Amino acid sequence: MRRLLLLLPFLLLPVHTAAEDAIKIRTVTAFVPFDPLRSEATLEETAAFLERARAEFRAAGFEVETLRLATPPLAGYLDRVLLAERLDFFLRLDRWAAERGLVVSLGPAVVDDVYDPARVEFVVELLERSRALHTSVVIAEESGARPNALRAAAEIIRRLGEKPAKEPLGFRFAALARCPPGIPFFPAAYADGKQRQFAVGLESAGVMAAAVRGDADLATKRIRLRAAMEGPLQRIENAALALARESGWTYLGIDPSPAPNGEASIAAAIESLAGQPLGSPGTLAAVGTLTGFVQALPVRRAGFSGLMLPVLEDRVLAERVAEGRVGLPLLLAYSAVCGTGLDVVPVPGAATTEQLERVLADVATLAVRLRKPLTARLLVVAGKRAGERTEFDSPWLTNTVILPLE
Repeated sequence: MRRLLLLLPFLLLPVHTAAEDAIKIRTVTAFVPFDPLRSEATLEETAAFLERARAEFRAAGFEVETLRLATPPLAGYLDRVLLAERLDFFLRLDRWAAERGLVVSLGPAVVDDVYDPARVEFVVELLERSRALHTSVVIAEESGARPNALRAAAEIIRRLGEKPAKEPLGFRFAALARCPPGIPFFPAAYADGKQRQFAVGLESAGVMAAAVRGDADLATKRIRLRAAMEGPLQRIENAALALARESGWTYLGIDPSPAPNGEASIAAAIESLAGQPLGSPGTLAAVGTLTGFVQALPVRRAGFSGLMLPVLEDRVLAERVAEGRVGLPLLLAYSAVCGTGLDVVPVPGAATTEQLERVLADVATLAVRLRKPLTARLLVVAGKRAGERTEFDSPWLTNTVILPLE
């Protein structure tokens, strides 16, 4: 009988494919102190550490999709690079990262409540000319939203969407509201600048969707979720702790937010729990249930530790948006109980800075009032109006319709 009880959680798991079975590590992100005048040694040491981390996690049985490096806020060290050399310096960093298969978050380019047209221009040009660099603007802290920073973020978003692109430049920029250092997911990631640290971000939406699929009751689905998630996460944590002991890097934890990826859909998991298409009554409750599960996982948690609803990265969510079931108001409502805010949301090419500011202000207000981290990645789609379809040619994005701002 005892053996049967031990096997019960696994017997309750639904039958699904090996691809769905596997929890992947979306990112191992290293957070480093960064002095642009002495950056070469830091960068090479970090690259070596990340390759070592990939090997350790692979040895533990996990695919590692990306290796990432995050610096302290760009705003704090940009002035240490001579004005005439700034763009060249960061483009060299971009080439260095691309050659090693790394991506880099430079941290927030604006951290105070300021609007500096020169800073806006620099960020836009940097993202236009780079491939591996990400950055952000802080639009709210505990004390409240920052009006001038809101304007700066909105202007950057609008400018990044001015030209058609197969992969939108705005994908590498976010407005951050109450986001602390140490989040492993980009573009929100930045370092505190005090010590060498690392964190792990998951891709587990497909696993969670498979675990809750079918007609079982909620208690049974919770058992399935635990069986699917807890064991693998403990193995990841054990490997991370061993890596920290052996390397001298500080382990911050796992961000268990189940990042989706196309067919691996967190929206599908939400629909299985709600028993209705996403956007119907019951969706908010299902989002809250899955978020509660994620936040109760018995590992050291870092980052958002909630759900991600990236419109262009989740096939089911993209379909519900195209069907008119989900728009900006519902996405904001779900952000109140889940994870990252408004993520990779396509908006019209004619969007004005003022319209974008209003959306960002809503995200900032929600983050401040609820005392939680939220971000906004709004993608202005040049030449497209609300209701028209996006035409991105990217393996990472699923096309859908443009959402209105009015």
